Formats: sequence, structure tokens, C-alpha cells
Amino acid sequence: VLSPPSPHHHPRRIKSSVTNAASANAASNNATIPPVNQTSAQRSNASAMAAKDRTPLVRLKAPIVVIGAELRIGTLLIIGLSERGERVVAVSRDQTTPDSMIVKMAYGVHYIHGDLNKPSTFERYIKGAKAVIFACQARSVFNQDREVVQFTGGDTPKSVEYRGISAVAKLAVKANVPQIMMISMYLVTQKTAPEYIWLNKFKRSMYWKRQAELELIRQCKQSNTSYTIVRAGGATGVGILI
Repeated sequence: VLSPPSPHHHPRRIKSSVTNAASANAASNNATIPPVNQTSAQRSNASAMAAKDRTPLVRLKAPIVVIGAELRIGTLLIIGLSERGERVVAVSRDQTTPDSMIVKMAYGVHYIHGDLNKPSTFERYIKGAKAVIFACQARSVFNQDREVVQFTGGDTPKSVEYRGISAVAKLAVKANVPQIMMISMYLVTQKTAPEYIWLNKFKRSMYWKRQAELELIRQCKQSNTSYTIVRAGGATGVGILI
């Protein structure tokens, strides 16, 4: 027959266990507390590690901004740039055209509303861009007999193409954008060519195209922004790069 346990036996064991647990906790706490007196090198290293933790997981590429994105040539430029892996910001007066919706879904292009008469509507997208492409044209339609070009929506070659490139070039130069490209028109300097004579009858469209080219050259000449002018020849299938 076993004798009953002493009434003083268990308290001593419990006390010992509590004491050992307290010692273990104290040792653990002491091990994790960082030293109070850190050297300057240690503090710098800690700051660098904290800054590294704040680095964004994804760095976006600098975009190419295409102004006049709703036009056919603007759409073709956006598709070509997207297929090359470029990040494109498309600026247009109409954000929700059928073409823009298809391109947006297919390539993830960011479309924004922009008004050439109000450059502040797209100025922030030009800041930080790697290039700007100006592909704007005054909106126009032929008359019923396809003999006369009629400009719509209050557009004229002077207000859209000349004043437009002037405003865009000013923003690009101010933001130190490396490159700006303007889509112009073939034969724009050939004043005796039949195509020039015929098109220039409508609000002097060829004249203002050329003035827009000269305005771009003037603004970029004394800046860090280089320019390229593409004289597209949609009607003839011929183009010139200057």
C-alpha cells in the first residue's frame, strides 16, 4: 500500500515549473531586444533595408503618348507600338469609339479624354513620357458629290493642326520629353502639285500643315527634345520621313 503524497510535494514542483518558465521567457525576451547603442553603419543599413521594403513590386515603363488616337493612323500606331511591347497612353476627344474599345480590350491600352484647346486635360500624361506622337487632323467630311471638304465640330486645320502641335510641343519641351513625332502630309511643300492645290482650297489645309511643321521645329530647336516629322501619303501610298 502506497502512502499518501505529502501535502508539501506538489507546491514545490509547481513553483519550480513557474520559475523555470519565467527564466525561459526572460532569456527569450533578452535575446530579441536589439542593442540600444547601434553604430551609424548599423542604422544606415537598417534604413536601407526599410527603403528596399517600400520599393514597388512592378516598375511601369515610361509610356509613349499618342495624341489623335481616334483617327485611323492613330489606331494603327497604337496597335503597332503595343505589339512591340510599348506602354501606350492614347489621347482622344472620343474615348469610347468602337476601335478604341477593341484596342483597349486586346492590348490593355489606357485611353483618356484630351482636348487640344485645354492642354491641362492631358498634360500630366506627357510628364515622364519617353515620346509623344501627334497624329491629329481637323475632322472633315466630303459633301454629297465628294467634291468639297467640309470641316465639322468647329475644327479647322489652323485650330487643330497648327495650334494643336504648338500646345503639345510646348508641353513636351517643358517636360523634357526626349522625342516628339508629328504626322504630316506628303507634298506639303510642293505648292504646284495638283494634290496640294486641290487640298489647299479647303481652309488652306496644306499651308497650315506646313506651318505646323515649322512650329514644331522652332520649339524643339533650342531644347533637349528632338523631333521627327512623317509626311504620310495615304492617297499615293508614298511617305517621307524628315
